[in-house]
Amino acid sequence: MQDSKAAAEYADIKVKLEKEFRTNRDMYRLFKSEFGDKTVNELKEKSPEQ
Repeated sequence: MQDSKAAAEYADIKVKLEKEFRTNRDMYRLFKSEFGDKTVNELKEKSPEQ
């Protein structure tokens, strides 16, 4: 009984993590297409905040 509950919780967490990872990967791809291979420091120098 305890094992099946743990397995269900594990599966639930795994699904959540996979969704999150997919989202982050998409964000990363978007970022790369937007900014190319610029480093964080290069982006900071060009930011309008300064």
